[in-house]
Amino acid sequence: MSEGWRRLDPRMLLVHPVTEGGRLAIPFIGVVVLGTGRLEWWHLLAVGIPVALGVWRYLTTQWRVTDEHLELRQGLIGRQVTRARLDKVRTVNLQSGVVHRLLRLSKVAIGTGTDEQLELNALRTDQARGLREELLHRRTPEGEQNSSLTASEGGQKSSLSAPEDAEMLAFQPGWLVYAPFTGTGLAIAGAAVAAVSGPFSDHADWVLDRARGEFEGLPVAALVSGFVLLVCVGLVVLSVVGYALTNWGFRFTRDRAGRSWHVGRGLLSTTEQSIDVDRVRGLTLNRGPALRMVGGATLTGLVTGVKEDAKTSATLAPAAPYDVVRDLATRTTGDPDAVAGRLVDHGPLARRRQVFRAARGLGVLALGLSVLLLLAATDAPWWVAALPWLLLLLAWPFGRRRARSLGHLLTDRHLVVAPPNFGDYRTLLLRSGVISWRFDQSIFQRRSGLTTLVATSAAGSKAHEVIDLDEGVATRVAHDAVPGLVAQFLEER
Repeated sequence: MSEGWRRLDPRMLLVHPVTEGGRLAIPFIGVVVLGTGRLEWWHLLAVGIPVALGVWRYLTTQWRVTDEHLELRQGLIGRQVTRARLDKVRTVNLQSGVVHRLLRLSKVAIGTGTDEQLELNALRTDQARGLREELLHRRTPEGEQNSSLTASEGGQKSSLSAPEDAEMLAFQPGWLVYAPFTGTGLAIAGAAVAAVSGPFSDHADWVLDRARGEFEGLPVAALVSGFVLLVCVGLVVLSVVGYALTNWGFRFTRDRAGRSWHVGRGLLSTTEQSIDVDRVRGLTLNRGPALRMVGGATLTGLVTGVKEDAKTSATLAPAAPYDVVRDLATRTTGDPDAVAGRLVDHGPLARRRQVFRAARGLGVLALGLSVLLLLAATDAPWWVAALPWLLLLLAWPFGRRRARSLGHLLTDRHLVVAPPNFGDYRTLLLRSGVISWRFDQSIFQRRSGLTTLVATSAAGSKAHEVIDLDEGVATRVAHDAVPGLVAQFLEER
């Protein structure tokens, strides 16, 4: 039923001055410090402007839900009306920063498969959750249901559509041990270094003089070791803190009818993401080199309308024990063979190409290092510049390790794609989610009779590559995965 126009929650008038004031804080401080150094009357505009902007947004923003659309109306003089078709809604995300949580408000971001999101900032949290349920649980047209995640297998319904066991995964504090192996620490450390580099550069001489006075007389090896240890400890601490802030309270559930997934997480700022199951096209089981070393993994959903690298990426399991993540993937897909089945090997030619690619990459690195050594040490003997070429000795073990992770698998419901890597990455792509096939072949692959089979989908990276397959095998895989899609090309042959 169509509803009348509604406004945002009045408490958003307390949110916008804080957020807008934060953006204006640095320029405001700069004006005061670099100006007279005193607080003048016109400086109070820095407080009045955010308040005025918040009031303006509240008075000029309205929204409503009709039988077919969610509509957002903004502006007074130059009015803009944004409409999102209800049957095109793919994701509904609820975000609550610290101020939002104190006021029991949430920002609602609605994704429809385009780059732009329809955003309501802010609604009461209970009202936002009710809107989420309303948008995601409207019935879709007949035949649009995603048969892979709600269909029965062998007469038995999969665990996803069963009414019990609504909670799929819940955060455990012990998972914090995996934080240093996720790369979060490096990202946070980079941001921290960038933030303090400016102030530090202004006082670098004073800091260095104090350091020389404190550590004068200590061996160089001890200083270097202490510095490296300090950096490592700092990275570990930053990783754990970043992981906790992002994933504390992580909870992955599905509704009783099995029509949507809900993921909530966050310590200070919380995020609640809801995904229509009909929009899911598969999963990615990620065991990077570091995580694999400590027995960890992550799980991500391939959802249409959600960018692979976006902040709203459908993370179904943060870094956690591999057995836990594997069990979750099995219960979610109902296809244990796709999750843990043995991959089909691509043969000796494919393994040889991985060794060649490793040698090519190491050769480029060795050439660059040799040139740098020649430029930096002009008086050094010639054999010094040749030392980097010893890196080519690593081509064989590196290439063989990458080749061990390469493979594919075809089950009743999924095409499993495993690219060459030092870790173990497995993408479980629904066969029903494959839109088209593409056969890519380089000049070197053509000489070896190999090709790269590319499955095109509307989710994830959009193009999922099965690398270095025999030409005949690639054609059979494409035909068996989606019968009829390449049949005409087989008839031409």
